[in-house]
Amino acid sequence: TRLTTDLTTLQNSSQMILRMCTRAPASLICAMAMAFMINARIASIYLIAVIFLGCFLVFIMRKATKYFKEVFEKYDDLNASVQENINAVRVVKAYVREDYETTKFQKACNKVYEMFVRAEKLVVMNMPVMQFTVYACILGISWLGAKMIVGGSLTTGELMSLLTYCMNILMSLMMLSMVFVMVTMSAASAE
Repeated sequence: TRLTTDLTTLQNSSQMILRMCTRAPASLICAMAMAFMINARIASIYLIAVIFLGCFLVFIMRKATKYFKEVFEKYDDLNASVQENINAVRVVKAYVREDYETTKFQKACNKVYEMFVRAEKLVVMNMPVMQFTVYACILGISWLGAKMIVGGSLTTGELMSLLTYCMNILMSLMMLSMVFVMVTMSAASAE
């Protein structure tokens, strides 16, 4: 069971790396270059967002990796409990130990559940921070762009292009963050 779980996690991670880690950085770099060509002052908002999200992703990865390592150790305890019950089912029944073994198994299940909940609570923080950054970028670009349009140094079409590149850049970052979460899980599985 543990081997199957680990291999499935590694397979999913490698597939995500092949699919998303080739497309997302290329899209990110091209969109960033085009945004800087249009207006470097507004495009610097993207740069701040990328740096902020990068720092936050590194923080999540460090914390989550520790939790996932503990989860997989608890998984081993759970599998050991199941293995013992299967191998010694006659002994358990002969000595009327079903209740004890059931509570032992339940404790192992609860430990796995609690650790997964802790790890996933941390990983789930990724999406709200990502959404906050996306909307903060859109607001910042709209506000700064509106001032520049009134001042005559930016056209409405250029502002729309910058907003489009904003979504492109931040969707690429969202894809990369999903890959980082999967890589975090697979690092624990690989070990």
